[in-house]
Amino acid sequence: MDIEYESQPSFFGTKKINEEFDISCFFESEKAGVSQLNLEIPLFDDSDLNEFSGSKSFEENFSANNQDDSNKASKSHGKESLKFSRRLVKVLSKHLSNKSAFASSFLQCSAKVINSILAAFAVPQREISWLVEDQSTLLQFVWKELKDCLSYHKNKKICIVKPEYWNNVFCRKTFSSHIKASLQYIQDSGLRKLLAEEEGIFRCFCDILFSMNQLMTITYVLRDNTTDGGKFLRELGTIENLLLLVINSGLFEFYNHSSAKFAPECCGKCKICRSKIVPWNMSTILKDTREKLKVLLDLVPSVCTSDLEVAADQELFYLISFLISS
Repeated sequence: MDIEYESQPSFFGTKKINEEFDISCFFESEKAGVSQLNLEIPLFDDSDLNEFSGSKSFEENFSANNQDDSNKASKSHGKESLKFSRRLVKVLSKHLSNKSAFASSFLQCSAKVINSILAAFAVPQREISWLVEDQSTLLQFVWKELKDCLSYHKNKKICIVKPEYWNNVFCRKTFSSHIKASLQYIQDSGLRKLLAEEEGIFRCFCDILFSMNQLMTITYVLRDNTTDGGKFLRELGTIENLLLLVINSGLFEFYNHSSAKFAPECCGKCKICRSKIVPWNMSTILKDTREKLKVLLDLVPSVCTSDLEVAADQELFYLISFLISS
């Protein structure tokens, strides 16, 4: 369950984000078939968050939302997760199917990391262009799973996004099961056979693709300036909470959509607050996830330009390792 946290041995120490480093060192522990990538990134000072171009910065939106708690309490936010999810499905599926510069730059980066995994397992590396194509195919399959759940034609009773819908894309375990089911659609038969037969490589591959998909989602929300895209998403009143749920899907079943509050911070009376499965350390988990979001708010602007045309490899390498380690 994504909500759990564990301390991990550090691979990086105090290495700065813009320093050159060999990404193959990320996977030393995987040579023996270790199932998890053990990485740790130190947190950064988030006192000076970057402002985003556009009519209003994301930080200003957060402040405005937090200063208007009384209005929040009287207004239902139940539909906002649905608006957020449907818009993301539409725009990111389009980027993937069109092989946009934005999507391609992210998948080229993850392709390089995947090749480092293959090298660590003493397996021949694949052509970057093939890996980009196959990752795009797999991600389109995963996003379609969410799209089908949100479609009125297939789900006429839908009014909010349920945890099981959300998990299709943002739960690592469910995401991996969709990747396994969609391997038949990739063009590289050698990679298809490798992922189907080598569990250790498959787990690493899914970790990388899952984290890159998270990073691509968050970057799009924070950096895209189209009226019907990033700007629309950033103007949702619950955008901070929705990004927390992108980072940690395990929080979803403890989120009250109407009040836009999580279990320990809500009313104490609703079924969310009174659920017997609310973790005893829920407040700590929320605090840790918010700190993680602050790191991303600080660093994502250095990854991608506001027109989504340029993505910096070194920053992407760093952030993908940061997401995997959490």
